[in-house]
Amino acid sequence: MLNEILIKGQKSRHDYYDDRTHDFSKMEKRAMTEFIQDHKEIEKEYFINYFNDHNVIKNPKSFFNELVQRGVFHKQKDGSYSVPMPSMRTWMIEQFGNIKGRLTQPNKDSIKKGKQ
Repeated sequence: MLNEILIKGQKSRHDYYDDRTHDFSKMEKRAMTEFIQDHKEIEKEYFINYFNDHNVIKNPKSFFNELVQRGVFHKQKDGSYSVPMPSMRTWMIEQFGNIKGRLTQPNKDSIKKGKQ
């Protein structure tokens, strides 16, 4: 009985996460996941510039705003953003981050400028 409740709760949580991300393309999900794997705290302008530089996302500013609107990113008190739930971040990495090869390659500058 308890196991059934736990399984149902996990499925419900995964459905919630999927609802936040299902409208994004595979490329967008993959790019977003690569970024959150490299950066736990996200600066809006850095995110936008990062994807402008890498030419992976068509409109990075619009994409960022959509991530916030859909609840994938949440604004912190210090003005940075993050994935609001650690389990959601883990789920995203498991779902979209285990693809061979990266779309982007972080460089020394991106590691210095972005908060890790």
